[in-house]
Amino acid sequence: MENRFVGIKSRGVYEAPALELLGQCYGYLLQLILDRRARRIFTFASEFIAEQIYQGYWFDTATQASWKVIAHLFRNPGAPRPLFSPCCGHPRPTPERGFVAD
Repeated sequence: MENRFVGIKSRGVYEAPALELLGQCYGYLLQLILDRRARRIFTFASEFIAEQIYQGYWFDTATQASWKVIAHLFRNPGAPRPLFSPCCGHPRPTPERGFVAD
């Protein structure tokens, strides 16, 4: 560790190679999960969220909306869902999938 002139200890130089490797692996994982257009939206939203958090706007409306965009990108629409609810036994119609259970 080295002492900076502002009085805080910094390990940035020594941990950068490991973080670079993790960042590259995460990028490759995103390529597998998202298509090109969704990746572009994800990149914009994540950079916007990072800027908002850096400026202290964690609970801002725009930040919360951006979190919803990212959550929507990573939902699993292909997961099988039962047609009937195990507790009630009757289906519930939804506009996008027809009759599915909660």
